[in-house]
Amino acid sequence: MPPKPKHTRKEIVETAFELVREKGADFLTARELAEKLSTSPRPIFTAFESMEELKSAVILKCSELYLSFCEEEKNSGKYPE
Repeated sequence: MPPKPKHTRKEIVETAFELVREKGADFLTARELAEKLSTSPRPIFTAFESMEELKSAVILKCSELYLSFCEEEKNSGKYPE
């Protein structure tokens, strides 16, 4: 039976998102992310097949956050329909 993953996909995406917010997208590398997670790059590639897959997940998180902000603004009553 393989060992349990140290970090879930969700934790890795959250941490990658924080890294991008703090330092910018150019710093989203396996090495930088592993350092922020206090681990080696191996758990990242256990959860994701590639950095491109991880970056896509971070972009999706960004899109979801943006849409939630838009929805909040829309529902704030500040703008007429």
